[in-house]
Amino acid sequence: MTKNNANYELKVILDRYAQDYANTAEASRQAFMQSAKGGDMIPEPGHIYGNEYKAQFKERCRGYQANAEKILNGIIADTRAKATEAPSDEAVRVVQMLQLREEVATDEVYNLLEVYGSNAQAYKAIASVAASKGVRVRPCPIDEELKDLEALKRDMANTLTLANAEGGHAAEGFLSFFKAVSVDKVLPVI
Repeated sequence: MTKNNANYELKVILDRYAQDYANTAEASRQAFMQSAKGGDMIPEPGHIYGNEYKAQFKERCRGYQANAEKILNGIIADTRAKATEAPSDEAVRVVQMLQLREEVATDEVYNLLEVYGSNAQAYKAIASVAASKGVRVRPCPIDEELKDLEALKRDMANTLTLANAEGGHAAEGFLSFFKAVSVDKVLPVI
């Protein structure tokens, strides 16, 4: 699955979760009112009433979590494969030559990263040699991407719950924010 498709699918899951919560809340509210006695308070909309409805929604939440996890596990596996890919022979020779030098200029390191840095192993080797020569660079982008993907996976699992739905995570405002800040940041649509 491409990152664009993953972005779309995760947003679909979030939308289904929100709609499911709204539908379940209204159905449980109606059932509660049907069983209420005259003079009882009318239940507030937007909350799930009754343990049966809550249990059903929790079960569907586990399905949403599993679907999101499956999507993200696929992207994470692809990214891990990219992170462990062997560098080209040319990149290896560049790192070896870099190790033999006593001084390295910052601009030169960034130029080498621009050329060979798309390979995670080459990036880390160049960064390591540069650090030993006193030049610091930012962490490997693929490692950062993996951290972001793992965080998104955790955030999706934490969001897609009954407790968080009741806490406002199924609201349109929160989901719009979550999609923009979490999903689009980690899996930008290109």
